[in-house]
Amino acid sequence: MNNIYGVIGIGVKNSMFNADFNGEAKTDFAGNIIASPYALQYCIKNQWNLLGEDVLGLKRVQEDGTYLTLESVFTQITGLDAKSDYNIILERLMKFKDVKNFGCVYSVKGKNISVKGAVQFGVGVNKYEDTITYNDEVLSPYASKDGKDNTTIGNKNLLNEAHYVYDFSIFADEYKNLNNVEYSEEDYIDFKNNLLICVSNCNSKAKKGCKNEFAAFVEVNEGYNYITDLGFLEEYINVIKEDDKIIYDLKEFTNLIKDLEGSVKGVEIYYNPRTVSIENIADEFKIYDLITRKAVK
Repeated sequence: MNNIYGVIGIGVKNSMFNADFNGEAKTDFAGNIIASPYALQYCIKNQWNLLGEDVLGLKRVQEDGTYLTLESVFTQITGLDAKSDYNIILERLMKFKDVKNFGCVYSVKGKNISVKGAVQFGVGVNKYEDTITYNDEVLSPYASKDGKDNTTIGNKNLLNEAHYVYDFSIFADEYKNLNNVEYSEEDYIDFKNNLLICVSNCNSKAKKGCKNEFAAFVEVNEGYNYITDLGFLEEYINVIKEDDKIIYDLKEFTNLIKDLEGSVKGVEIYYNPRTVSIENIADEFKIYDLITRKAVK
C-alpha cells in the first residue's frame, strides 16, 4: 500500500470542539484557535466503539465510580494479563482498532511495548477569520451550599462558528518490523469511512454542533513513498464565507498537486454540497458527496 496524505475539515456552530482546562477554546502561543490531534482521535475511537469494535483507549468506569487502569481494560477485554508472553500481548494489542491506526504505549509490570501508529494527525487549525468566543449561561435546577434557596447558574464558552482543518499522514510500512502485522488496504478503507462521519456522530453535549464537512485524500505513486513532501496539507487550504455559505478554496492545494505530477496517483475530495462549496479543483480529482458517498463528478 502506498503512503496516503490528507486533510479533514470540521465545522463548528455554537459549540466547542476542543476546550482547554479553563473551558476556553484551545489556542497556540500566538492566540490562534487550534484543536488537539487527540480531540479528533477521540471522535474516531468513539465511532469504532459505537460500531462494537474493540477500542483500548477509551475511559471505562467501574461500579464504584473510579476508572479502570490500562492493565485492567486490556485484561477485561482480552482475558490476558501482563504475565502473558510479550509477542502474544503485542499481537492482541494490534487487534484493537485504535492501536492498529494510532499506536500505543503499553507499560505494565515489566512489559514495555511501544508502537508508533501508521496514522498520524497534525494540530487542527481554525481557518475561519470571524470566529467569536462567547459565554452561554446555564441555569441549574440544583441549589448550591451558599444559596440553598436558589438554583445556581453555570456557564460554558462556545464558538459562534469555526472551521478546523487537520492534516494527517498514513505510512503503511510503519509495521514492517512487527511479525505478522501489516496496515492493509482494508485498514485504510475502514479508517477513511469512519473518519468521514466520526465528528458528526459524536453525540455529546460538548460536541453537539460540530460536524464533518470536508476531507481530502492524496495517494502517492509507488516508488514515491517517503520522498514526496505532503505532510502539511492544511497550509494549502483556505476557508472563507460568502453569502452564508462556507467555501473551501483549494487553489494552493491544487497547484501543489499539479507540480507533483508523476508523484501522485490520485486525489479524492469529500464535501457536503448542501452547506459547503469547493473552489479551484483539478478536473482529475475524484469528488464525492460526504453524506451519500456518491460521486459528484
